[in-house]
Parts: sequence; structure tokens; C-alpha cells
Amino acid sequence: MEKVEIQDLLNYRFVHSLAASAKHILCLQTQMDKEENGYRTNLMELNPQTGQLKTLIGDGQVSSFCFENEDTVLFAAERKFQDKPEKYDHKTVYYRLSLNQGEAQKAFEIPYTVLQLLPVADSDWVVLKIQENLHALDPKTASKEELEDAQDYVILHEVPFVANGAGFIDSDRCGCLAWNKRTGEQRRITPPGYDCGRIIVEGHRVIYTGKNWRDVMPKTSELVSYDLDTQSKQTLVSEGQLRIGAIAAENQVLMFMATDMAAYGNGTSCDFYRCDLNQGSIDKVLDYEYSVGSCVNSDVRYGSGKTFLMKDGALYFTTTVGYHTELMVLRENQLEKAVAFNGAVSGFDFIENGLVFCAMEPGQLQEIYIADGAGNITGHTHISEVCLKDKAIQPVEYAGFVNSARQSIDGWLIKPVGWQPDRKYPAILDIHGGPRTTYGELLSHEMQVWASAGYYVFFCNHRGSDGYGDAFADLRLKYGTIDYEDIMEFTDHILARNSQIDPLRLGVTGGSYGGYMTNWIITHTHRFAAAASQRSISDWISDYGTSGISYDDDLHDGGKPWDQMEKMWDHSPLKYADFCETPTLFIHSFEDYTCAVSQAMEMFTALKILNVETRACLFKGENHELSRSGKPMHRFKRLREITDWMNKHCQD
Repeated sequence: MEKVEIQDLLNYRFVHSLAASAKHILCLQTQMDKEENGYRTNLMELNPQTGQLKTLIGDGQVSSFCFENEDTVLFAAERKFQDKPEKYDHKTVYYRLSLNQGEAQKAFEIPYTVLQLLPVADSDWVVLKIQENLHALDPKTASKEELEDAQDYVILHEVPFVANGAGFIDSDRCGCLAWNKRTGEQRRITPPGYDCGRIIVEGHRVIYTGKNWRDVMPKTSELVSYDLDTQSKQTLVSEGQLRIGAIAAENQVLMFMATDMAAYGNGTSCDFYRCDLNQGSIDKVLDYEYSVGSCVNSDVRYGSGKTFLMKDGALYFTTTVGYHTELMVLRENQLEKAVAFNGAVSGFDFIENGLVFCAMEPGQLQEIYIADGAGNITGHTHISEVCLKDKAIQPVEYAGFVNSARQSIDGWLIKPVGWQPDRKYPAILDIHGGPRTTYGELLSHEMQVWASAGYYVFFCNHRGSDGYGDAFADLRLKYGTIDYEDIMEFTDHILARNSQIDPLRLGVTGGSYGGYMTNWIITHTHRFAAAASQRSISDWISDYGTSGISYDDDLHDGGKPWDQMEKMWDHSPLKYADFCETPTLFIHSFEDYTCAVSQAMEMFTALKILNVETRACLFKGENHELSRSGKPMHRFKRLREITDWMNKHCQD
């Protein structure tokens, strides 16, 4: 078998955005493009009899699609030069593809940046979620000089003013409008300046969440039903009451998730509610303490999918429980598994007499599966067989333990390729981000690269992780305490069980919250020979207000620098920098607006002044998602930097 190499990422294919009609199962498939240093996404159709994916649109330019009817698809793409908007302008071009004829034709273009398109059944209308700005100049009325001058400065009015992957977002809003495909007529559903969240269409109703706000974005939102025929609006949940999550509707019954954030602040999970759209009555049907969607970590998962849908009066949704992402069904207020699947479901849709879903099994890439009405599951694609053929994918071995607080902590171990019982090996401790995400048995490319390079890799779901309930995940006023205890006890547990690991050749790494914990570890213990701190936090005081989330982060239980300075400083790794002796690499991106690059540079500077061996690799044009969806060559460079640093300090 061949070792897993960094550049193997180029060979992987990622299926996502699964959708089905009565006759067809479609998805998007994305693959890295080395020459363009980017990604190419095609529209594919699954043949459920053969498991083959047929390319419908193969020019790599498809950004999204939806069924217009059971035999016709609308997809957004810039297939021609004319499809690109003029400088300073906005435009989205949609093409129509008949799945019976197979030749795409331009359908219409919309003078907005469209974020979502939802067809209205038996109608010429579609519902659009569009991007707007309260203070943007109109390119049709502003002069060229005014437009060019506006590119040289940023005026800020509100918080948050940045968002990861979007840059400066001050005064940006998401509007909702109806668009007539045949005539081009548009009808606003939300007024200019309104900020839409989630949008669904139920019959001729548009259900949406959103908020009117200025200055500081509130945590709560309203829930509204809009009738396209009468153009009347009904507020189901008023602003100021709940933070509303996923929504789904069928036959004038709406299901939604929401929380008042009373129990655990921002970390309080959403409960389930049912609303009769005809009467407007709302009832809570289930208390819940887990996340909807997949929070199980993997660096070879790409794209998204449907995770919250209704059928035959029941609600189907994905949720992270423990270290799996389950597909559950809530029927008559009773919750059960819709399918029994060992892995992580990332998206699904309904087909005749069953479900089709996109998911990852341990050691595999994303594949498409079908579950029949009896719950029997059949794998229908064979992407992993092709992409991982002859690769030495090491199994993920369970290595959980009970911590000193008598709580069960899930953990895992990957042995090095060619492992021999009479040899000593270096090892890398990998810490997940979040902290409210979770590790599991899913394929991790970077971990397999390290195993192929001769390392043990070990990782766990310490307190603070997702999947174990809100109380387990609550780290308010506890950062660097119980989580650090769990991680160090897990390290002791792994070393006690695996005498082949050389305790003098341990490395530690992690990103985001894992970067914070890496900084915390190197300032509280000398047991690691090397560290790679990725997109990290080092100082909670200076972090405040510099990112898209730090103004609203309640890890200090709502405290701010002006009233909890000492508490925030006590939990900041920078306070303890003079204890550090560990050679440390810092990886960060200049456009990371979740963890500002200044956080890495504060720690880097401190270690340099303290004569600790350190190095920083900063990426231009990348953001917080570098390791998961960054430019291919940057992803290679990042992983090479970390691996080389570990090799320098942890290998013989």
C-alpha cells in the first residue's frame, strides 16, 4: 500500500448538495483544480441502479441548483463572459436544464447577487434571497469617480462589521423578494434594510426568519409568514423572544427550532416547536440539547445539504450525538433514528419509499446512500474505492477513558503506517476547534498524512465538545481549566496504553479553539517537543471587538474588558508566555475574521522576545477555513509547514 501524501487531496472528489425529485437524484461534485488553484464544481445525476454518477453540467462553474419541477433544473453559473457582472455591479445568471433533453439554456438573469432561489409550485414566481447594502452606491446613478473612490476606504456603522469568508460586511443585509421568471417583475417581500435569515416556501406562503436592526446585531429574530397571493404578512414569533434556527413546513404545518438562551447563554441548544400556519398557534413539542447538522470534524468534507425537512407529518433532521451525525425523525412528538448509520450524515432528501443521503463512513470520503422504507441502507457511489485505492488508510482505534471527574471521555488513536511493536515512535496530539465541535472516526487527511510520516496521532472529545449535551459543552468562565485537565489526562492515558510512543517526542496542534488550547498548553507544560498553533487566540482582552464573533462571545459569561479585565487576562495564554519553552509554529490567514491574525502575532512576538524557537506562516487571500476549503496550493503549504515542523523537533 502507498503512503498518504499531502498532494493526494488533488485526487479526492466531494459530493454534496443532494436533492431529489420524483424521477431524479442530483448532486454537486467538487474537485480541486491545481492549474487554477481553486475548485471546480459540476452538476451530477445518480443512477440508483448502477451507482454511477453521470455528469450533466461539466464545465466546473455550477455554484447552486434547484428543481424547477420534477424534470427540470435551474442552476446558477457564469458559463460565459457575459454572465459575469460588470465592475461595481451585481448580477446572477440562471440556466435551465431539461433532464429529458440534457441541453442547458439560459433562463433569466437577476440584477442582484442571489444567495438562494426557491421555486413556487404551479407558478411563474420564484423566491429569492439576495445580498444588499444599506449604504452602497447605485452603479446606475453614481459616477465612475465616485465608485472608484469608494473602493479606497471602509466606513463602519455597526457591529459585527466583518464576517469570515465575506470580509467587511458593515451595512450588508439579506433581502427577500419574489421574481417572475417570465416577465422579470419583482415584488419585495421584506423592505430594504431588513435582514433575512432562513427562507422556505410552503405552497404560496413564504416563511422566513429575520430582524430589523441597526448598530449592534441582536441575538433574536422574528418568524414571519408571507402570503404571495394576498401580499399579506403574519408575524408568528416577534423579535426579542427567541433565537430561531432551522425551519421546515408541510401542509400548512411549520416546524422550527428555537431557544431563549437562558440556560447556557449562546451555547443553549434549540428546542422543537410546531406552528399551525392557518391558526398561528405555536406549541413546544420537544426539549433538546444537541446540535442540528453535522459537527463531526473532517478535512475532506466539502459543501452542504438539506438537514431539516418534513414529510407525511413527520420531521426529519440531522443531529450530532456523541461522535456521530444521526438522521433522526420526530413523529407525533416521539424521537427515533430514521436510519441506523455508523458515521456522519451531511445532507438528505426524500425519494419514493425511502431516503437518499450523503454521508461519510469511517475511513471513507463522502458517498451517496439510499435507505428503503424498512431502513435498509445501500451504498450507491464508489468514490472512495477510486480515490483511496492502494492508499494506506490507517484505522481509527477507540481509546476513550474516564477522567478524574468520573466522566467518560471519548478518544481515539491512529497508529503509524508500518507500525512495529518493538519500535519507538513520535506522536501528535490534535485538538479540535469550536470548542463546540466533535471528533469521531471520520477520515482526516492531515492525520493520515502524519500516520504515513511515522507518527501516532491521538485526539479526544474533552469537556466543551459538542454531542454530549449542553452541560458537558458549557465552558463559560472555564477556558483552560477542565478542558486542559481532560486533554492532559487523555495524553497520560494514551502514553500509559502505548509504550511504543516516545514521551520525549510529542507534538501538539490544533486550530481555532484548538489553537487557543495549543497556546494554553505550551504556556502550562513543557511535555511537548513541538507545537503548531493554527488560527489561534492568545489574549481575550485584545481579541474583543476585532472579529465577527468576539463582540458577542459569552465565554466570559457576558463579561466585557471594562468589567472583567482580570478574568479575561487569567484565561489568556499570553499572560503565561514567559513559561513557554516549546518550539512553536504559528499558522494564520490574513483574512481570518473569526480569529484575528493579530492574535497569532502577539504570541509569536512574545516567544521571539523570550528566545523561544518560533516561526509564523501567514497566508494571503485565505480565511478561517484554510484547512477545509482554502486554495489547494495553500492547503498543501499549510500541511507541509506543520509536518516539517514536527519532523524537525519530534523525529529522531
